[in-house]
Amino acid sequence: MAKPSFVGYQEKVEIPEGFELLTIQEEIDTSLNRDQLFSLLSEAEQISQWFYQIKSFDSHQGKKIIFIDDQGLATDAVCTSFVLGKEVSMLADIFGNFTGEIIKKGKSFSLKVTFKILTDKPDEKSARAQNSIARLKDLLS
Repeated sequence: MAKPSFVGYQEKVEIPEGFELLTIQEEIDTSLNRDQLFSLLSEAEQISQWFYQIKSFDSHQGKKIIFIDDQGLATDAVCTSFVLGKEVSMLADIFGNFTGEIIKKGKSFSLKVTFKILTDKPDEKSARAQNSIARLKDLLS
C-alpha cells in the first residue's frame, strides 16, 4: 500500500488516487458509569476485549502503544490524545485515527467512537471497524 507523504502545514490534504477517507462513527448509549466506560478506552486488558490485543499502552500524548494486528504481528500506534475520564485517541497505519469519547447525557453516559482512515481497502477497513464496534456494544449492554 502506498503511503502518502505530508511535509509541513497543508491547508488542504490531497487524497492520493485510489484512496478514500473512510469515516465510521457511532454513539452508543449505556448504563455504565464514566469510570467503567473510560476503562474500556484506557486499560490494555479492557481494550483487548473489543479492539486489538494491546501489549503495552502508554497514555501520555505522543507515546507508543504496542498491539497485535490481525496477522499476529506486534504493531505500533501512537496515543494522540488522552483526557482523563473523557477521551482517548490513537493513531496507527492499520486502523487510522481512532477516538473514543465519553459523553454525559443527563444522568447517564454514551460512548462515541470514531474511526478515520485513509485507505485503498474501504470494505476491509470498514468491516474491521464495525466488528470492533459490535464487540464494544456487547460489553456496553
